[in-house]
Amino acid sequence: MPPRETPVLIVGAGPVGLTAALVLSQLRTPCRIIDKSMSPTDISKALVIWRRSLQCLDPFLPMETFLENHSAVRGVNFFSDGKQRAHLLFAEDGRGDPPGVFIPQYDTEKILIDALASHDVTVERDVELQSFQHGEDGVTVTLGKGNETETVQVPWLLACDGGHSTVRKKLGLSFPGESTNRRWLIADVGIQEETRMDELMIETAAQGAVACFPIGPQRWRIICDDGLVEEDAQLAPVTLEQIQQVLSERTSWGWHLTESFWLSEFRVNERQVEQYRHGRIFLAGDAAHVHSPAGGQGMNTGIQDAINLAWKLAMVHAGKAPEALLNTYQAERHPVGAMVVKGTAALMRNWSKTGHVARGVRSILVPLATSIGPVRRKIIGMLTEDSVSYREGPLAGIRREHASHGPGDGFPDRLVSVSGLPSSSTCLLRDVGPTVVIFGEQCDLGSLSFGLEGNGLPIAIKRVGPGGDAEDPKGALAHAMGLTDGGMVLVRPDGVIAAVGDTVAELSAWCQDRLMPASMAW
Repeated sequence: MPPRETPVLIVGAGPVGLTAALVLSQLRTPCRIIDKSMSPTDISKALVIWRRSLQCLDPFLPMETFLENHSAVRGVNFFSDGKQRAHLLFAEDGRGDPPGVFIPQYDTEKILIDALASHDVTVERDVELQSFQHGEDGVTVTLGKGNETETVQVPWLLACDGGHSTVRKKLGLSFPGESTNRRWLIADVGIQEETRMDELMIETAAQGAVACFPIGPQRWRIICDDGLVEEDAQLAPVTLEQIQQVLSERTSWGWHLTESFWLSEFRVNERQVEQYRHGRIFLAGDAAHVHSPAGGQGMNTGIQDAINLAWKLAMVHAGKAPEALLNTYQAERHPVGAMVVKGTAALMRNWSKTGHVARGVRSILVPLATSIGPVRRKIIGMLTEDSVSYREGPLAGIRREHASHGPGDGFPDRLVSVSGLPSSSTCLLRDVGPTVVIFGEQCDLGSLSFGLEGNGLPIAIKRVGPGGDAEDPKGALAHAMGLTDGGMVLVRPDGVIAAVGDTVAELSAWCQDRLMPASMAW
């Protein structure tokens, strides 16, 4: 294969690698993305893109693209021993973005691949990373395709190659954590009955738990507990008849299965690498952390890893920020990964308890929890990943007193008025790169630079007020950030609030103090 010079080599063309490539390409950083598979996945795999991921992706790929021909997530139905115990609706007054969208991974990948093609980036298939050597100035990589090999030096290498990451293994990194000895069955099946396609279904019974996710008309994902098994036990393949029996014995829905599209089984691994950055090599997604599928958090966490890393890498490679900025990837994303590993493990263990007492306690606590406002909002925030924040991270500036959103948080989703029509405030962030949202009268941003003075990323300017890009008639958006009499908000390329201030000087101070120092404790 003839060598091709590009700044960034991405190994792995799943949703994480594709997202990284999309962000880099739109920020004008050339990249190559390779995958050892001959074609994209044809398996449904990850089924939900949650709100936080939709918001982070939105400047690079509008969320309406994912919603087309797919259902927005409306809620979750909880059943136990044949009775509906709770119905958790995700809708919240004053919000405009959907909580999430049910979409099979093969459709997610197709959307990302098509978006990349519009930026002249194509996945190089049947190409495998064979070896690499990394030094201070870059990584020398040997790639193989059939009987051909190619050796190329790249400044940066991104490992997005999954839970069995070749890059991680060749780096000799430990993957601390544990593997459980509980077997779970997974099935993508057709059902005879017509059901609504915007809610999850979960039921627990004495025989084990069952969770169901809609994929398409009369097509569902079934995940069910098959109990404890010996580590080396030789078990029969999963069958459609076995899944039908599980549904008949454990659920009250009366579903009849008609066909199978995918039948498999898995044991949960709960692991995370200690460092996401190793010189000029970075790990993202399952290459860095694996965990229970409870809550559908895995792909979403990986997508957000990729976006967080890609905008920083684009700035550093272009000489717009010091290399120390890349250390904030570890500082911001590792705690999130740890939280997801811990949280999904607790959720899976709780729903694995099938004793009479455990089911009885759940039948009381679940309805109670989903009916108490603050608890309900916390549950929704954890599932939709609205609660993901970098408040304690090195880039978070000073928070305003009494503000529900501030530096380190995602930009709030509040209903605003655009051309007289209600819209989510997320629409203000649709330009690729950083944005300044001004509340009140237009003002001169002067020499504000998101990066090195005179060489920062272009800043989009949006004004909220009469005659502006949007109006905030009830003041909900301004109030969320503690602004009572005008002001402005600097938002990072990943939709995270960088700084909130009354003057341009306060935003400039963040850029100088947080974004630009060449020597940091990060």
